[in-house]
Amino acid sequence: YNEEVWDLLAPQSAPLAVREASVNCSVVATGDCGHLLSVLAEGEGNRSVAATGMNERSSRSHTVFRVIVESRDGTEGGDGAVRVSTLSLVDLAGSESVRHTGATGSRQKEGGRINQSLLALSRVIAGLG
Repeated sequence: YNEEVWDLLAPQSAPLAVREASVNCSVVATGDCGHLLSVLAEGEGNRSVAATGMNERSSRSHTVFRVIVESRDGTEGGDGAVRVSTLSLVDLAGSESVRHTGATGSRQKEGGRINQSLLALSRVIAGLG
């Protein structure tokens, strides 16, 4: 949010240092889908949102929720190998048009930053491809 990275599962913490290799953020281990969904809801509840002229609850930030699933072959005679899969859920703040949102002041600056970050992300994706 506003060019800072925050851990939505530790909202009272300071902004995170961004590194190319990794970001030190909350890790929650669970074996229960209900608990996983409650963690997702907790993070969603800590997102930065605000009203604009187009949307009563407009997300002001991008969010990444990463799920790592580990499973083990527990069948009799199985080799016990661990399979690991990763699912990344990414929710991007929408692009902002001052003409449509009517944003002024800090909301207008936020919108500009959202647009800049979306442009940077589109360049990264284009470079991958």
